[in-house]
Order: sequence, then C-alpha cells, then structure tokens
Amino acid sequence: MKKAVYSFLFIYFSARLALFFSGFYMSPDDGFYGGASADISATSAARALEYYRWGYEFRILSFINAAVFLFLCAKAFFTIPAVEPVLRNGYAELASGAARFYTGFALAVLPYKFVLGYVREKRFGFFNQGPGGWSVLYFKQFVLSLLVLIAVLAAAKFIVSFFRDKWHYAAALCVPAAGLAFTLLLQFAVLPAFYNTIPLADAALKERLLSLANANFVHAREISVIDESSYSSHTNAFFTGFGPFRRIYLCDTLLSVHDHDEIEAIYAHELGHYIYDHELYGILLASLASAAAFFLAASIFWRLGITHEAIAANFNRYSIFALILSQAAYFFIMPVENYISRHFERAADDFAMDSVVRQGLANSLKPRDEIVKKAVAAHKGLFINLAEKNRSLASPDRFNYFFFATHPSITERLRRAGRSADAK
Repeated sequence: MKKAVYSFLFIYFSARLALFFSGFYMSPDDGFYGGASADISATSAARALEYYRWGYEFRILSFINAAVFLFLCAKAFFTIPAVEPVLRNGYAELASGAARFYTGFALAVLPYKFVLGYVREKRFGFFNQGPGGWSVLYFKQFVLSLLVLIAVLAAAKFIVSFFRDKWHYAAALCVPAAGLAFTLLLQFAVLPAFYNTIPLADAALKERLLSLANANFVHAREISVIDESSYSSHTNAFFTGFGPFRRIYLCDTLLSVHDHDEIEAIYAHELGHYIYDHELYGILLASLASAAAFFLAASIFWRLGITHEAIAANFNRYSIFALILSQAAYFFIMPVENYISRHFERAADDFAMDSVVRQGLANSLKPRDEIVKKAVAAHKGLFINLAEKNRSLASPDRFNYFFFATHPSITERLRRAGRSADAK
C-alpha cells in the first residue's frame, strides 16, 4: 500500500509539473483553436501573456513546497504507529489534526498566494488594497475553508461511527444535501462576509435587464450588485443558488467599463445558468461522482481487510491520509468536471445570444439581420473587453485548458458568436 500511495503522489506531482512547463512554453496555443482570433489585438495578447507568465517561478516554488509537505504527511502516516483510539480519536482531536494539516498546506503555498495574489495583482493595477488588506482577505478565506473542512470531516466521522458497515450508502445520500447546504451558505453567509450587496442604481439599465428577465419568465424585482471594486479591478458576473434561492450578481467593476449592450449580454448569459439551473445539476453530478468514490473506497477497504470498526476506531488518522490522497485524486477528476462546466458555459452563451435577439425583435421594428448583427457585436465586444480588462489569455495551451479551464477560451467564444450571425 505504501508503494502504491507514493507512486500515485509521484504521478500526480509529475503531471502537475509538466502542466506548469506546458503552460509557460506553449501559451498562447493559437493552433489548437484554429489560429489566433482577429478580434484580439496583438497588444492585448502581449499584455495577457505578460500577466500570465509574471511570477511563474513562484508557482514552481509553491508547487515544490506543497509536494514536499504532502510527501512528509504521507511518510508520517506510514511511520508513526497508530495511537490509542480512546485517547486520540475524539472530535476535538479531529479538528486539531485537520487544522494542523490545513495550516501546514496553507503555509506551503503561501509564496504563490502572496506573489501572484497580491504582488502581481498590485503590479498590474488589479488589487485595490495594501498588504494588510490582502492579509485580512487571505485570513478570512483560510478560516472559512478550515471551518468547512472540519465540518465535513466531523460529519464523515459521525456517519462512519453511526452507520457502521453501511457508511458508504449513508455518505452517498448525504452529499447532495451537503452540496445544497453549502450553496446556501455561500449566498447567505460567505458573500456577506466579503462583499456589500446593493441594488443596481442605473434606472435605464435596470429596466432593460428586468425586461429581459421577465421575457424569459424570471420575475425579478432587483438587480444585485456587489462591491468588487473594494478589493479588485477585475470584472465579472456570476450566478449561484438553486430553485427559489437562485441569484445573479453583477460586479460594480463591470458597470464602469462595459456599455449597456455588453452588460445585457453578460446578464443574459447568467440568466441562462439561472433558467437551466446549472448549479443544481452540478451538485447532482458531483454527488454521483462522490457516491462512486465512496463505494470504491469501501471496496478497497474490504479487499485490504480493513473493517468499518477499524475505520471508526482510527478515523482521525485515516481522515488526514484521505486529505493527502484527495489532493491528488481531485486533479484527475478535474478534466471531467471542467468539461461539464464548459458545456454549461456554451449552453449559457447560446441562450444569451438567442434571448438578446428575441428581446431585440420584441422591442424594435428594425430588420432581423440588423438586430442579430447588434447582438453579435455586443457579445464579441463583451468577450474582447473581458479579455483586455482582465488580461486573459485568448488561447491558453491545450493541456492546461483540458485540465483547468472552466470556460471555453475567448478565441472559441468569439468564433461561436461569429457563427451565430450566420446561423440566425
């Protein structure tokens, strides 16, 4: 077992290291996307590449730190004898062990977080606070993540202890409920801890967006805006929630650099996520994957002769070991998860184009071709401005795209928008 674990970690870290070098030397990878987009200027592409490559050596440093830390944790698991379960297997010890592990990992990647999260962002004019503000933000993120981790481990410990040899069935059933609960936690606890939310003040834009929502049978009364500018100059919008708790948020930075046509396009995109209930489907798909992982783990334990009594009696020790392996295992699951995410994003892009065109036809007597042309121009303008304002690579290298990209590339989205004009 020890050899298998070390081999698995070695494969994981080798793959991650290969992706680091692939991203540095192969980006931009225009050939993979059928050539560079004519809509992205050479200046914009050069600025994006400069931003992407800046501080790359610190990514490697933090990667090595994290690798050494996880290998040392694995070594400790195999070399330190199991302790008396009565003395060291309580919930308090579980929380303490999780805190030590997570703190160690956070310190290992701190150079990467600080240099790329603060120094680079400040250098390129994105971060709007000083080092103290960044430290407070990082600490809040750390504490929230640690609390969630402890809650998950405590729930898992209870399930294993209470449901005994049926723990994997119970865990599989609990994951969807946990996913829904965390979604609500994000909306009603995490977001308020970081941002202030206010209604959209621009009356004309508000009426336009509400009209678009109502035309798609979404009876909204307000448009929510968060104060992203208190932290950053990056522009974005996002959707979260499920069922009656679905919400769309616009960043205030978006309002200051995009015209009304482009804001309507991005709102329509998020409206697509809202109507298709993508977050709920994402939770359900993640639940299926988790259930498969639980049953696989139960099968492995059974083959190794590890009983549920042994797992319950040594849960704290096994939980840290599971955290080590999950860091590597999730890496190999990401391509599937992100492939589905890109599928959702394409569906939302298509919905946005269709809904903006339909709204234009309903509110104007202009010819259809002219309305379609305006909608395509708005979507292209949105993608170009998002790329320029955020210094995003239009054509990331194919391997990093396959593993890490949650959205289609800017080059692909521009081409799809152009093809929409021909299709309509």
